[in-house]
Amino acid sequence: MYEYKTEGISAETYRATITGYTEGSEEFLAIQTGIEGYPVKAIGPNAFQNSTLLEAVIIPERVDSIGDYAFAGCSSLKAAYFIGEMPDMGNGVFDNAASGFTIYCLNEVWNGYNDYKTDVWSPYVYTDSTGGSYSYYILNDEITIFRHISGENISIPSSIENNGRNYPVISIGPESFYKCNVKTVTIADGIERIEDRAFSWEHDEGSALDSITFSNTLKSIGDEAFRNCKSLRSVNLPESLRYIGFEAFRDSSLVSAYIPDSVSYVGGGAFYCCYDLKSAKLSRSMTEIPERMFGYCALLTSIDFSDRITAVGSSAFYKCGLTSLDLNEIETIEREAFYGCTNLRFVDADEVRTIGNEAFYDCTSLKYVSFDEIESISYRAFGKCTSWDYVVFSESLRYLGEDSFRGCTSMSDAYFEGPMPVIGDNAFKNADEDFAVHYLKSNSASWSGFDAYNSAVWDGSLPNDNSGINNSMMILIAAIAVLIVLIVSVLILFKKKKGRSP
Repeated sequence: MYEYKTEGISAETYRATITGYTEGSEEFLAIQTGIEGYPVKAIGPNAFQNSTLLEAVIIPERVDSIGDYAFAGCSSLKAAYFIGEMPDMGNGVFDNAASGFTIYCLNEVWNGYNDYKTDVWSPYVYTDSTGGSYSYYILNDEITIFRHISGENISIPSSIENNGRNYPVISIGPESFYKCNVKTVTIADGIERIEDRAFSWEHDEGSALDSITFSNTLKSIGDEAFRNCKSLRSVNLPESLRYIGFEAFRDSSLVSAYIPDSVSYVGGGAFYCCYDLKSAKLSRSMTEIPERMFGYCALLTSIDFSDRITAVGSSAFYKCGLTSLDLNEIETIEREAFYGCTNLRFVDADEVRTIGNEAFYDCTSLKYVSFDEIESISYRAFGKCTSWDYVVFSESLRYLGEDSFRGCTSMSDAYFEGPMPVIGDNAFKNADEDFAVHYLKSNSASWSGFDAYNSAVWDGSLPNDNSGINNSMMILIAAIAVLIVLIVSVLILFKKKKGRSP
């Protein structure tokens, strides 16, 4: 939807600039307050130019500059609502908008500004059934909750009467309860959206919110909507939900995360740093695990992947408590996906083709990974997996990156079923002192001249594997087993007869 750029090296300097917009079907657009954790503070030149379907737009509070011709040529645009103070305005920002176009300024008009017609808009105030009070505005005959005024217990109705007419409540607006000491929230059916940072709190503090009841019509939860809700331990996400935004529940105290199958999109870091999270269920509509989704969820010991998921994003399970993994149909594992999962012991990676940098780095308990389709293993992918004693690579392997198994101090053998792949420097550095590479005789030609490590022709058998025992030996073992059974049977029969003797 948006094109953007970000800048800044800390929370105090973060800022996002919207540089472009892919027009959809929106007639009334509330521009996002933030993008992937960066507050939207600027709208660049020509960003929304010629978006002819737009009829009204809401400019976020923290926008401090709007570039030249940002909304020029938006021929249907009748109104722009500004929540914050007057930003620096470029040339021709709203040129060639609809006839009668008006800038609406919150509570008072901008002093000395006369480029376009201006007027005042003031939100309405509502007091709910629990005594909670908040403001709202009406746009396109629909209500969006605007700002919390008072009350710890909030009940948001499905509609509000205004001047003798009932208007449906559709959205809980951006930052509407931001940094508010609200403890309980009940959201009536009919409400479809919880916008960005609606209930979030400052990074070093925590919200008092400990209970929320979602509507059964809720479709989307915006970016950082419940970030730092440190008293929130459980949520029941409805089957109507389609979208969970970036870091939506980051730093909350959830103990479980059950994502309904209706959800097709989950943003990066959705449950990042949920230190109390013990269990999670993924939507069967998801096709990938986004970056940092469960990073630092140290109590999360297991996860099931549906057969629709084909990729795991970077740092998705960074330093989690996982003990084993069946990666099912997953083909791609991005960098640091399972970095530091020190309890992880077994991984079924039979469909995985590519493994990114440090994907399993420092998984110190890892004992076994099965590879059937692996093609590429990148830099330090399995570095410091100190419990792993041998590895078997399928014939599909083509690339083994630099330091890929460096520091695997227990590893004594690496078995290659296929021809020699590209092997990066120090791929097995600091392995067991007797470490050796083994390859099949049929692939000997490709391994000629290999001298990076000790190497030997391999007969196809593995440690604790009987596949190398020849047929004669198997027949002999079977014969001995039959003979033992016969001897035992005779002895038992003899004892029974002896017991019957007078």
